[in-house]
Amino acid sequence: MTVITCGETELSDIKDYAESMSLVRHMLEHDPEALAGVHIAAGFEDADFVLRAKEFRVLHESDGFGRDVQAPILGGTLARVDGPDHFRRRRIESMLFRSPTLRGYEATVLHPAIERVLAEARQSHAGSGPARADLHDIGEAVLGEVVAALVGLDGLDTTEGRRRFDSFYQDIDNGVRISWASQDVHQLAAKGVAALNELTEHFITPSRRRRKEMLDRVASGEANPDDPPTDLITLMLQHHGDEFDDGLMIREIALYVTASVTTLTNQVCYCVHHIEEWVQQHPRDAPRRVDPVFLSRSLQESVRLHAGPVLMRRATEDVVLPSGTAVKAGEFAWVVIRQASQDGAYFGESPESFNPYREVAAGVLPYGVEFGVGRHTCVGKRFALGDEPGSVDALEGAGVILMRTLYEAGMRLDPERGRTFVPELLDVHQSSPILLTALN
Repeated sequence: MTVITCGETELSDIKDYAESMSLVRHMLEHDPEALAGVHIAAGFEDADFVLRAKEFRVLHESDGFGRDVQAPILGGTLARVDGPDHFRRRRIESMLFRSPTLRGYEATVLHPAIERVLAEARQSHAGSGPARADLHDIGEAVLGEVVAALVGLDGLDTTEGRRRFDSFYQDIDNGVRISWASQDVHQLAAKGVAALNELTEHFITPSRRRRKEMLDRVASGEANPDDPPTDLITLMLQHHGDEFDDGLMIREIALYVTASVTTLTNQVCYCVHHIEEWVQQHPRDAPRRVDPVFLSRSLQESVRLHAGPVLMRRATEDVVLPSGTAVKAGEFAWVVIRQASQDGAYFGESPESFNPYREVAAGVLPYGVEFGVGRHTCVGKRFALGDEPGSVDALEGAGVILMRTLYEAGMRLDPERGRTFVPELLDVHQSSPILLTALN
């Protein structure tokens, strides 16, 4: 644990993170005093404590570190509030992730979307050799359609609607991820806000209007109470009342869309690359490519290895971390997620390497702290990762279902085309070419 002050020696400990976080780089160059009182929690025990402890809160717009720049897209959303407001909102929105709801979306949206992209790949296949596709594009198309349905955006049932949604989505997502962008954060944020305004005009506003009309018909007795869908817009209209103005509803939708699609697509791309490398070294596991338990373990392991850079918290009172470091009220703790999730004391031998059979310490989650812990655990974790493999009536999760279905279609990495990454962002896939060798 290191306290960052204005001295050159102390500041050197944070420079490792500056290359991937343009906001930190800017502060180091122009306002290093702003980094005084920042603590780095890189070990698992300290990281876990900071994320769980009531003595720490999430950062607000007034705290800096890019929260003010992100505010037009994420301000006031579930990930940016604490206390009673967070508890009440999380309890309501967690209804989206109950087993019957998720199974319904799997059956009516996820599986048909996967079949549609496979049919498109089959149709475009020239007939000589295996069909070529891109795992990144498939992931964003499929997961984007599911998440749009989950939040309540209509209009993605046509090719044109899906293309229009995709054209807005990427800029919004880049605007959310400015904390670890490599180019001008204000430019990315401005493009994100403009795209969110377009998404609002073409998708959010008409979808909200239709749901409000349906709820009004239910209230007047003209419609069945079971008619309204279980989606985010409907839940917000039903339960939040005046708490949600139109702007906050729009930002909450932006949070769900960006937190789900890019993150899970990126992790699926990493996971498939890890699985293929593993199978080369362990050929007896080749048949397990279609085993949901093996895929679930692999996805959790990949998530652990490719966690985001940092989560930031601010102390609300004086507190001592497990390492013995004293943090004063008002000081910041930066949880280095990737480093904490590769702590050998908790994640065993060679924690920086991929091992789908890894055994972790008792009480430790196999994916580390990437999805958060405690009250700010990602509310959509079940959607992405499913339930503990092998448990009774376990959900597979969207990531496992997508990989399993593609592996059943003979998915392999394309040896002639390598993957690429988004230049502006840290470790985010831009493409991941694959072959579908069993697609007929």
